[in-house]
Amino acid sequence: MKVLFVGEGPHDIGHDTSTPGARPLPGVVQTLARRVCPQLAEDSPSMQWKDIPRFHPDRTRRGFGAKMKAAALRATHTLGCDGLVCVVDRDRDDRRAHDLRIAAESLATPIPVAWGVAVESIEAWTLGVPDAMAEVLAVDVRRVRALLPPKHIEALVESSGHAEHRPKEALTRIAALGHRESDREFRVDVAQRTDPSKLAEACPEGFAPFADRLRQAFPTNT
Repeated sequence: MKVLFVGEGPHDIGHDTSTPGARPLPGVVQTLARRVCPQLAEDSPSMQWKDIPRFHPDRTRRGFGAKMKAAALRATHTLGCDGLVCVVDRDRDDRRAHDLRIAAESLATPIPVAWGVAVESIEAWTLGVPDAMAEVLAVDVRRVRALLPPKHIEALVESSGHAEHRPKEALTRIAALGHRESDREFRVDVAQRTDPSKLAEACPEGFAPFADRLRQAFPTNT
């Protein structure tokens, strides 16, 4: 099943592949989504939120909800997709989940939609399963755990005044154990080895409901 993936940046959804002929370069979202729903096509296109135009520039139609509606039209009318998968960082903004939920329930275009909000950022979905990171880096998992932030991963924000509470810095430290960069390739390698059930346990506010919506929107018998 071909779907349009929408996310915040190349770590999330790879490079923009909505242009015909572009080579798919998946990000964390596509990789994890296919771990949950293997029937999602590997050549599915992707777009960043910033590249989706709002059809109505007035203040009443701002935000991610308005962009989801525009993405649904782009998916069906331009890209020939059968579904839409959208993920955004919460980044301490509870309105984002509300906006996406309302938009998904009121789409004019009849298309299956699975949306998710990474709490507080997409880095939590890489940090969530230390075993997967240790496997990619070929190191003892205890070394990975020793570098994890002291706070729960869904409480980590990049704007924290404490460096040890910033998820990107944690990923950089951990990736260095195997002489890797905390880039898209590393994160995708980790996602490919991540057990979705373990990640759902580690990220009950963000990944768990996203995985449930994926299964509901794209059941395996379709």
